[in-house]
Amino acid sequence: MLFKYHRNWMKGYLGFLLGALFLGTILWPIWAKPQDWVSLEIEFSVPIFLFFVFLSANYYLATSDIDISDHGVSWILRGWRWKEIRWLDLSRIRILSTWDFQNKRWMKMLSLDQENRSRLYFRKKGSIFFSEKIVHFDELVRLIRERAKQHSIPVVNQELPE
Repeated sequence: MLFKYHRNWMKGYLGFLLGALFLGTILWPIWAKPQDWVSLEIEFSVPIFLFFVFLSANYYLATSDIDISDHGVSWILRGWRWKEIRWLDLSRIRILSTWDFQNKRWMKMLSLDQENRSRLYFRKKGSIFFSEKIVHFDELVRLIRERAKQHSIPVVNQELPE
């Protein structure tokens, strides 16, 4: 079963980032008054552009669609299954609280861990996680709890008290 995130606000966010990059590229040389404009443009623009590309790629990877199957849990980005964890490889499922900067509140997040220590999600032994911003979050949590029970995977509640 496939669960997706709504990404409507991402278009505005990327537009803001590209606009800031464009304005910064134009205004920085005027403010800095360099001798060699072209090299300054390159020195400033390329690192900033790569930083924004990294942020955007990180966002899309971290909010990939979640696929639940009999074999395991997968992250899918535009039809590409880029990460999969089999149920047998999960060591625990953590229920966490994380800060939602957009809505300025604490929200629930699940982390499916292959090891008992946290890992970066894009590494081979990294976790798959998702927040309550995913569509049908409660149904997804119910399915994961069922599978955790079937495979004797511990569910650890690390939420902040309300």
